[in-house]
Amino acid sequence: MVISGLAKSGSEWEKRFSAATSAETPLEIVTELHRDFLPWDLPEVLQLEVIAQDPHSWLKGAVTPEVRAGLGRTKWSCGGILGRHLDRL
Repeated sequence: MVISGLAKSGSEWEKRFSAATSAETPLEIVTELHRDFLPWDLPEVLQLEVIAQDPHSWLKGAVTPEVRAGLGRTKWSCGGILGRHLDRL
């Protein structure tokens, strides 16, 4: 199983994920996040194991989100629909 952690910039989740320093710490972080925020999925997370034989079994990085322009609006939206070309509406 692959665990992918996503967090909003400046959030508590980002602070937790940025603390990862080894193959073991991301699993610890994901376990704590599930314990604190997603307890209904915690039993499955507790069954996960780190691949101890592979020191490169984890990655750490970030992606900077970029929205150039809104594509449109929905009846209920507070902001725009993400997109780049208004002429496609």
